[in-house]
Amino acid sequence: MNVRIAADTGLALTLTWDPVPNAEGFIFLLDGSEVLTDGKRHITMDGSKTSVKIAKPQDGKPHLFEVRALGRIDSGTVGINQPLAPPTTVSNSLKTGDKLIGTYQWKVETAGDCVKVEFWSDNTKLGEVAGASPYVFSFDTTKVPTGDHVFGVVEVDSAGVRHPDENRVTAHVAHLQVTVSGTPVVSQTLKAVIA
Repeated sequence: MNVRIAADTGLALTLTWDPVPNAEGFIFLLDGSEVLTDGKRHITMDGSKTSVKIAKPQDGKPHLFEVRALGRIDSGTVGINQPLAPPTTVSNSLKTGDKLIGTYQWKVETAGDCVKVEFWSDNTKLGEVAGASPYVFSFDTTKVPTGDHVFGVVEVDSAGVRHPDENRVTAHVAHLQVTVSGTPVVSQTLKAVIA
């Protein structure tokens, strides 16, 4: 019996399989436990039945769905691993052309299976934030040299697979400098009003 996912609406899955002659019914399992379909644990149907719609788990983890045919001597279990959609960036507060001074609150919103976001400047990882979307990273711009830099993020899914976002942005980092007796001084605690 070849089990496939025919449709994924985000909230429900439609499982399909090849016809099973002489089947008296089917049991549907999620990670080894029976799931309800149409309010019943077992659906009795003839062998011409080839699909069922079930609720999709929303916990961000891969799951094993199984369909078992009843009433056949040679029946068995066939399963498929259905991971959630890979993570994608929905929005990024950092835009091309931005000017960055001091500490920047870099906010990234994701969709799909994402448990962590890594924040990058050029080829250097600046830090990471784990948890759930939105991910907010306090970026101390004094940690990178003054000038234009390419910034990007990498989403990490629940299996630990890294998914670099292809949408990189180029922003300019500037450091506030104050001259005292002809010597430039950079200070993170310096406060100034620029008119």
